[in-house]
Amino acid sequence: MEFRKEREHVILEREKPIIHTYNHYAHILSIIQKKPESYQWIFSNFILLFACKNLKKNFWGDFYFPYPYEIKPSDICNWIETSRVRRSYFEGDKDKLIDFLYSELSGENYLYLHLNHESFISLGSKKEKKCHDALIYGIDINAEKLYLADVFYHGRYENAIISFSEFWDAFNSCNLREDWKFLNDMIYSFKLKESCSYEFNLKNIENSIKTYFLSEPPEYWRLYNQGNREEMIFGIRYYLALIDLTNEMKYEKFKIHIQDYYLLMEHKKIMKLRFMYLCDNKYYDHAKLKEIIQAYAKLEKQAIRIVNMILKFEITDRKNILDKVILYLYEMYHFEYESLESYFNIANIEY
Repeated sequence: MEFRKEREHVILEREKPIIHTYNHYAHILSIIQKKPESYQWIFSNFILLFACKNLKKNFWGDFYFPYPYEIKPSDICNWIETSRVRRSYFEGDKDKLIDFLYSELSGENYLYLHLNHESFISLGSKKEKKCHDALIYGIDINAEKLYLADVFYHGRYENAIISFSEFWDAFNSCNLREDWKFLNDMIYSFKLKESCSYEFNLKNIENSIKTYFLSEPPEYWRLYNQGNREEMIFGIRYYLALIDLTNEMKYEKFKIHIQDYYLLMEHKKIMKLRFMYLCDNKYYDHAKLKEIIQAYAKLEKQAIRIVNMILKFEITDRKNILDKVILYLYEMYHFEYESLESYFNIANIEY
């Protein structure tokens, strides 16, 4: 094993991601948030939402990035350099893989790959197969440990330390269904750039917010995927998909995908933070946008309440909880619609 003796213990810095419903952007945010300049890119994105109309049939809903299935946030993030290598290159050779991880981390590259959580015995594995996309951000050669971030058994995004043997088992036993291979059997390396050529423009944010408000299909569905578009819902109408899903839960018991509700919560959170950022950096007058910031703080608080109510329903199976959730979702829908109308009037944006 060709380890470099000068740095046998490498841990790369990360921040707590401001949103983390899904790992494919939580990992990226945890890396780039170290640079204050990156917030221009962050707040220019994470505005548009898309989801399947029937979330019971297909639970997928997310923030929109161009070409959402073929291209990942890391591929379009101006602050990240991405390279990749096939997992098969390390087949049957643990030392070769560990040496690769050490070399990449020593070069300040984070590693992004699928691992099977069933192998994480030291973390209290539930002994059920769960292949998930983890970020490796550190290594200790002498202790034979790896540092990684993922959503583990508490259902939240967090850090953990695993042994080399657990990692090797998790790497080898991760056999995904074809439709879940969104990393294409690759190991991705992410490197934070010192600077980037991203050009911030307030109009991009305003146009995206207007597209969200109007529930317009983004260019991917409008130009390249008309058939799938008919099964999707966009923008502020995401509330309606959640209302339908919650109503279905009253009549049929099925596995709840809590991330659908977390997404709503985190969208309101980042909308609030976006308006605060724009005011703090003098793009808008804080006094004029104060009511909009307060509106999104209120929406975020109500969305957190809804998440907790859904979790409570999972435990108690009390249907009256769902009636209240549906009522709150309708109220939020109308309140946000009216709040955005106020924002457009304040910012002189035609809609």
